[in-house]
Amino acid sequence: MVAIRRQPAIKLAGLRSRLKGLPYHVIPTLLERFSPYRGWFPGQVDRHLFGALMQPAGNSAGFEYLTAVEVENLAIINADWEPLEIPSQHYAIFSHTGHLSNLRTTTHSVFANSLPSRQLTPLRHTPNVPLILERYSASFDIRSGWGEIQLWVPLDEARSDLPSIRKFEPASGR
Repeated sequence: MVAIRRQPAIKLAGLRSRLKGLPYHVIPTLLERFSPYRGWFPGQVDRHLFGALMQPAGNSAGFEYLTAVEVENLAIINADWEPLEIPSQHYAIFSHTGHLSNLRTTTHSVFANSLPSRQLTPLRHTPNVPLILERYSASFDIRSGWGEIQLWVPLDEARSDLPSIRKFEPASGR
């Protein structure tokens, strides 16, 4: 685990896809489809990419996946793009080392081992909060699948070990 951090609200804009199963086999395709827009969004904060795995609205099966960038203001985003404003909250942040094709293994380890061993509970069933937020560094190479990837897991503060959160939380910043 890299850190536990309280993150201010994040405003994302991008392309939303509906998936029947977990997205790991289609993430490269979704990133590739979005890549021409990286760096060209009005009000884009930086060149990081985000992948937000969401529960679908209602009782629908499967997942929704938003491939996006962080923007300063959602009001200037036109109807071609899906907005998502994620409220301020605590995240457990994990680093994925290796190729994008191995992201599934890291994600499984986070949920099966890392979170339970630290008495941390992921936040679930909360509107506008992803199940997991992938953050791809500005230097991440979409074509090769290599580069820095962080997995941000929203934490259920009421059910997590708060002393553990306080111990890891940095003083400030992103």
